[in-house]
Amino acid sequence: MIDQLRPWHSPSGESNAVELRAAFPRVFTALGEFDRMGHLTLHRAGEGGPVSTVEGLVGIALLRRAVTEFAGIRRLLEASLADPAVVLARAQFELWLQYRCLAYGTKNPISLETPTIREEREPRAARFFVASRRRGLRSRALIVGPESRHPPDSPEGAARLEEELRSEISHLEETFPEEWAYFGHLDADELVRRIVRRDEPAWFADLIQPKPSSSIAALARALGCAWEYDYLYEAWSAFAHGRGISKDLSRDGESMAVHHPHRPTWFQMVAFLTLSWQALLLLTAAKWLCPVMIRQLQDLHRAHRDAIHALEPDESMYVEFID
Repeated sequence: MIDQLRPWHSPSGESNAVELRAAFPRVFTALGEFDRMGHLTLHRAGEGGPVSTVEGLVGIALLRRAVTEFAGIRRLLEASLADPAVVLARAQFELWLQYRCLAYGTKNPISLETPTIREEREPRAARFFVASRRRGLRSRALIVGPESRHPPDSPEGAARLEEELRSEISHLEETFPEEWAYFGHLDADELVRRIVRRDEPAWFADLIQPKPSSSIAALARALGCAWEYDYLYEAWSAFAHGRGISKDLSRDGESMAVHHPHRPTWFQMVAFLTLSWQALLLLTAAKWLCPVMIRQLQDLHRAHRDAIHALEPDESMYVEFID
């Protein structure tokens, strides 16, 4: 009876997961400990009560996102679902780039001793915040737009939403005049047209020198992560965008092999990168939000450093993933 109530799981997928955990016990211990310490860092960052600065709000919000993404990657790797974990790891990489830029600007290289200064973070975080609010305004504008598939239930409801849009635009323009000017004047009628066409500059665009740019690729290059961007985005784009077929099957002459959904092929690379990026992000968050966690995070890295470095892919593995 219990077996009948149990949701279906792929038997071979579960077998792959068991074999993977047996083969890499220290890695799964490290994933669990970084997950635990991420949650603890987030708790420490938020336990002081209401946050009065924009940079504090942005720092905690993106730390929460990092902890959430890492928890998802961990669960996928534990189930030998390395392919979908790639998509989250790609998002984690973008998050790390932006978190690093918010904390340090475009300083490169950085180390544990690199300071993150509140007065320098605040204007960067304000831009990030205003950019986010403008995108949120566009989402609401789509509801009341003439092509909306789910319009308000009544003219009164539409009028209320439109008034909320105008009110928030006015509030943002008055509260963040410099940031609003950076992104450009906007009224309710322009919301969908401007933002959907990507007329908006990225919050970090003018930090990229000598030529300002809104692309994540340019941000990666400015922070010394060009190789990671170029290689990983090329290798991982098929998972995110449905491009190509070689991640899903192999052909040898007239024969074809369909890859198992629970194949662990990408496990080693994803685990190495996600642990490395999370270690850097958590240390940055500790310096930014809760310095009391720095010593514990240093101890965490030392405890699992050898297990993480043992995962570092060699040349043959990188070549295997070029397809």
